[in-house]
Amino acid sequence: MVSKLGIGFPLPIEVVPFAVEAVRRELAKIGEVTRRARDGAPFVTDNGNAILDVRFRGGIEDPVGLEAALDRIPGVVETGLFIGLAHRLVVGTDDGNVTVEDRPRC
Repeated sequence: MVSKLGIGFPLPIEVVPFAVEAVRRELAKIGEVTRRARDGAPFVTDNGNAILDVRFRGGIEDPVGLEAALDRIPGVVETGLFIGLAHRLVVGTDDGNVTVEDRPRC
């Protein structure tokens, strides 16, 4: 659990191969693009798309707005925000306790 998304970890963004450099330039306008494979090339998924990680100074202020903005960048396939996809949150703690919360219905 975190108090704010993007504070302790970068946001992964899946990108089609032909658009990696163009998307990287767009992402660099809003954060620091960090993920690369050991050889310096983009990290590649099983289906051949690149994963770029983006760090946001101070975290992500508006996850819903950011998701919408990222979806408008040509070449972006998916982001690690997954806005609106989860209906239930299950959190386990080091002491073995589990908390389950359902998403409120709108």
